[in-house]
Amino acid sequence: MNERFKRMAVFSKIAPEHSSRAQILNMPLDPKEISRLIQPLKPDRWLRVMRSEFEETPLGVGPGSSRFSPPDNHFHVLYAACDLVSAIAETVIRDRFEAVEERVLSASELNDWSVAEISTTDSLNLLDLRTVGALRLGLDTDAVGSKSHKESRQFSSELHDKFPNIDGILYRSRLTGRDCIAVYEHAIKPNLTSGEAVRLPRAPKLENALSDLSITLEDDL
Repeated sequence: MNERFKRMAVFSKIAPEHSSRAQILNMPLDPKEISRLIQPLKPDRWLRVMRSEFEETPLGVGPGSSRFSPPDNHFHVLYAACDLVSAIAETVIRDRFEAVEERVLSASELNDWSVAEISTTDSLNLLDLRTVGALRLGLDTDAVGSKSHKESRQFSSELHDKFPNIDGILYRSRLTGRDCIAVYEHAIKPNLTSGEAVRLPRAPKLENALSDLSITLEDDL
């Protein structure tokens, strides 16, 4: 029987309220491979895009259903990207312009978003999944690059709970192919600093970033 179907058969026997957590705990993670894949990284002026209602707390985190948030939200995750193109693509754009010819964003819509620079006071210990990491760990590749976040959320929960020395995950945006980080809650306060958040329409090089994404900015403010 296919291994995936074996797991599904086992999970089907588990009470619904425990099935998600059981799936997480059933995922094998080799400590030796995990250790080999840890990449110390000291991000400097990486970018975090957030809803403007949260701009007063650029390092704030909360429950969510993002790629590496745990299914039961027992910890929270902060995301940042190496450039503005990826930060916008991963938060504001995502898949909204698939098969769409007219790719336009209004300044008034972007005003609902803010961006802040994120740096570190010390190196973060990140699991590097940018290249062959998922294959070396025997993970479903959906844990890294799928539109669905189901596999990645289960994997991240398992990683966080079993390897407390890991501060988060280094991965590539599925939209731009550029580097992004997911920082676990326990590593935020001791390691991260932020600049003042500004509304996206005021962000330096915004038009260049949108141009890279083939998006036109409509100035309606």
